[in-house]
This record gives sequence, C-alpha cells and structure tokens, in this order.
Amino acid sequence: MAGNIREWPEFVSGSQPIPAIEAKLSDHKDIGVLTDLTDFEDMTAGALRCDLQYGLRKLGELHRFKRAAVISDKQWIKAATEMTDALFPQIEARVFPEDEKAQALKWVAAVQ
Repeated sequence: MAGNIREWPEFVSGSQPIPAIEAKLSDHKDIGVLTDLTDFEDMTAGALRCDLQYGLRKLGELHRFKRAAVISDKQWIKAATEMTDALFPQIEARVFPEDEKAQALKWVAAVQ
C-alpha cells in the first residue's frame, strides 16, 4: 500500500486502503504492507479514528500481517515504526529511505 496518508478513504492514490487490505487478506494467508510516507505531514482526527478502529478490529488477525515496510526519511516516523515493531513482535517492521523504495517492495513481498 503506497500513498500519502491524509484521509483514510483516499490516502492510497485515490483508492481505498482498507478494502484493498481486506481483498489481500481474503486471497492470502499472510500479507505484507508497504506504506510510502515520504510526503506525510499530519493526519486528521477522522483519519486517525478510522485507523485505530480498523487496527482494533484486526487485533485477532495481526499474525497474518507478516511484514510492514515504511518509506520515509523522517526520524519521528522511524522511531514510531521501531516502537510499533517492539509492541507487535509478530509483525516485522522496517523503515526504508526514499531512495530504497525498490528494496522495500522486494523485502515486503518476500512474506513467508
């Protein structure tokens, strides 16, 4: 999933990320997720609420999210990703700089 997160319904280049994630989960036992936060600055309260609600609904399925690749050069996003990685050890999360997007895609696609 790549895109600039502002409002959940449109953050992936005009598409809807939750239905896209759900479609992948219906077709695959395990998935990896790629999020490009290169241009990310902030998130609206509505987007944050939607994100948290979806995350809470998926708590029982977190084992299916094997890898999360985040594209960003921002230190605070790297710190948040590292904290998430520690809180949810079943999900391997890594931050890649913007110039390593191809490597990030290859890494996240190698879900076992």
